[in-house]
Amino acid sequence: MSHFSSMFLHPRKTIMDLIDENPKKGILAMGIIGGIATISMSAKLLPPFEVSFLYLVLGAVAAGTLYGTVGLFLGGCFYGWIGRTLGGEAKNIEVMSALAWAKAPIIAAFIPWLLLTLCGRGIIPIPAPYKGLLTI
Repeated sequence: MSHFSSMFLHPRKTIMDLIDENPKKGILAMGIIGGIATISMSAKLLPPFEVSFLYLVLGAVAAGTLYGTVGLFLGGCFYGWIGRTLGGEAKNIEVMSALAWAKAPIIAAFIPWLLLTLCGRGIIPIPAPYKGLLTI
């Protein structure tokens, strides 16, 4: 079973296995993809505005990459520091690994959300020329 799918059935064991094997494994990719997913799925909270679909996608990728990467590093340092202050023993990289792999449910929810949005059935209104890029 992959680490991604085992996160849904045995999250604590999966995180412990990842930390024992290699705490750096996949954390940057999970942080970036999780950041893009979070920013994209939060776009429904923005007020309506006219912007090219290409700019919307590029903006979500750029902002999501920045959000995911910075959040991962700052969160790892902050939570690691708080944990050690309270008597914990985890290193920052181990905390970062746990934060990154905790984004698995967000990434899993992003896939159907993205497909529905591209099919024109999502919650973000897509300009007419791009509506229904995929048809089901």
